[in-house]
Amino acid sequence: LKLYSSNIFGSNQIKEYTFLNPWNVDTIVFERELDVSVDFSYCTGVEFKPDGTVMYVTGGQSGSYKLVAYDLSIAWDISTATKWNQISTTNPGGLRFKPDGTIFYFLEADSPDIVKQYPLGTAWDVTTRSSSSGEYNITNPTGDNGILGFTFLSDGTKMFACGENNSSVFEFNLGTAWDISTLELSLTYYVGDKIINPVDIYI
Repeated sequence: LKLYSSNIFGSNQIKEYTFLNPWNVDTIVFERELDVSVDFSYCTGVEFKPDGTVMYVTGGQSGSYKLVAYDLSIAWDISTATKWNQISTTNPGGLRFKPDGTIFYFLEADSPDIVKQYPLGTAWDVTTRSSSSGEYNITNPTGDNGILGFTFLSDGTKMFACGENNSSVFEFNLGTAWDISTLELSLTYYVGDKIINPVDIYI
């Protein structure tokens, strides 16, 4: 079992860890790191194709923002990453994909924070994105303008996001699975007594 992180600072921003005991963070062992400074001066998100053969990274460099896809010749091994393609973005937060790769979801970390969904003409290839087919102002219902990370329940009926400013986790229902234009805030969980300024979440 693997864990990956993206760092805002430093040159080796993508790091790979192995769990000696599955899901037990006390048993995490550092494996390797990947220098993506050619593309990024800072990173805000990392995501993988379910088979581990493609890695997606968001971030910025010299005032421009992008999403870069890397091929992994050995699945899940970031040391085998080579750049596949990239697209320009606005100020990026995290990103997620529908499990079949036909839609990707992107958080514009701006004022307000906006989650957008983009259909892909070819699954997993972000260069084939169409215009946004839905968006959701996530700052409005949460009152938090520091949201970067979000994730979905596996069936697309719920979305969860973490707010850095309010130190909270927000739960949303989707009236139509995987359609973020149907999002509705259902619950707010304060986590500031456990972690300050959370920036990402995964289920």
